[in-house]
Amino acid sequence: MINRLSYCVVFSLVILLFSCKQSRVRLPSLEETYSYKDKNPFGGSVVWERLNGLYDDVEIQESPVFNFSQSPVDSSFYSLYVIITKNFFVDESVAKGILDYIKDGNDVFLSAERISDNFLDLIDCETNQKLAYLKEDWGDMADTKVGMYFGDKLPVVNYRYFYFPFNNFIRQIDQDKSRILGVNEGGRPNYAIMFLGKGRLYLHLAPRALGNYFLLSHDNLKYLDNVFSYLRSDPGVVYWDEYFKKLNKIPDKDDDFSTLSVVMQHPALKWAFWLTVAGILFFIFTNFKRKQKVIPIQPPLENATVDFVETVGRLYFVNKDNKNIATKLITYFKEHIRSRHLIKNFESDEATAKLLAAKRGISEQQALLLLQTISAIESHSSVTDEQLTDLNKQLEQFYKSK
Repeated sequence: MINRLSYCVVFSLVILLFSCKQSRVRLPSLEETYSYKDKNPFGGSVVWERLNGLYDDVEIQESPVFNFSQSPVDSSFYSLYVIITKNFFVDESVAKGILDYIKDGNDVFLSAERISDNFLDLIDCETNQKLAYLKEDWGDMADTKVGMYFGDKLPVVNYRYFYFPFNNFIRQIDQDKSRILGVNEGGRPNYAIMFLGKGRLYLHLAPRALGNYFLLSHDNLKYLDNVFSYLRSDPGVVYWDEYFKKLNKIPDKDDDFSTLSVVMQHPALKWAFWLTVAGILFFIFTNFKRKQKVIPIQPPLENATVDFVETVGRLYFVNKDNKNIATKLITYFKEHIRSRHLIKNFESDEATAKLLAAKRGISEQQALLLLQTISAIESHSSVTDEQLTDLNKQLEQFYKSK
């Protein structure tokens, strides 16, 4: 019986090695790098390109590490420091340097699953990550979501994908200096803006929602647009950080701290671990034939685009903020002609109108009237209902013209 079992194991190994040799299909890496060069599922190439499109007239520097001992920018304008990483581990001096950098009037966009306690203590914030250190359990893969929060009186706008759920959330925060902007699947806050001194800290606890896989799923690029819509415009310089992505341990902690190292330190747990591995391998070899249950038909996801537009529309209608609505319509129009028709210099003159009319296929009179309407709205601090309606009608005629 033992000989027969040995032959079966050897035969299974030969088949497995032969199959691996024949198959040359490689799955993409699932490492959460969030690097601007990484195009894998959890790289940051998509958010990098989106950020360059958002600040196309601003210099974006890929800085290896921030030198907080010196002033990074001219005091005449502010800078934006973007940090997207799985782990944000800093020592006390760097944590204080970042906080002083914000209080001097600059902004920091920080998206991370785990953040050093010393930094959270400085900003009077507490998350659920202490539980994550003790029990590294994300949960089962499922159709999960993350959402934007517009207040208790308005519905949350959700964006979905299939992967591990977004369990991180902000447990405690100074409500007098902050505002909740986003929530996880459980409705708990995971994105907030904090007003510290003269600057702002955008605290985001779901970096996987800024990875390539999530943003390219369904219509989730709108989630990134909503997240970045709260950033201040016209920074003097934008810094993109790649340094903290390489730090995979908590400073001033035991270097051997990990789940596997704790198991290996105890003989009983060590033997149990290796016996479990041997049992799993034996099960794989003796049950080599694939067994798969019937995959149920999943209903298609609902398109939340219309709901989102209606929600934002109700938000500005209640506040009667016609100027803000007109500004967003004009911003979208400028981005449209910049990306679609390659018109970067936007002027309300006959030359620009002639160029726009030629590329769009409309009359020069219609193009000039639209540019003059936009110029008039931008020059006033307030916008009437009639002006907003007129602008909307002209933009609709422009978009329908081709």
